[in-house]
Amino acid sequence: MKDRLAACVNILPITSFFWWKDKIRVGLEVLLVIKTRRKLFVQLRQRISSLSSYEVPEIVSVKIDDGLSSYLKWIDKETGAQ
Repeated sequence: MKDRLAACVNILPITSFFWWKDKIRVGLEVLLVIKTRRKLFVQLRQRISSLSSYEVPEIVSVKIDDGLSSYLKWIDKETGAQ
């Protein structure tokens, strides 16, 4: 967080059911919902990959088409947008 790659991170405990190495697996995981700017996604993805213990971590981007302008401005401000 000190690098300001994200304005906010939500941590949600979840139970996952998934295919891995030809078997259905069940695991307790945490889902991170990370609020950032598109411009920072590559750097954020690299950071998450380097910290993750998973062989194939789930790292996806969800485009924001619209939102409360004051909230979007807050994300910009907190991630260092000029």
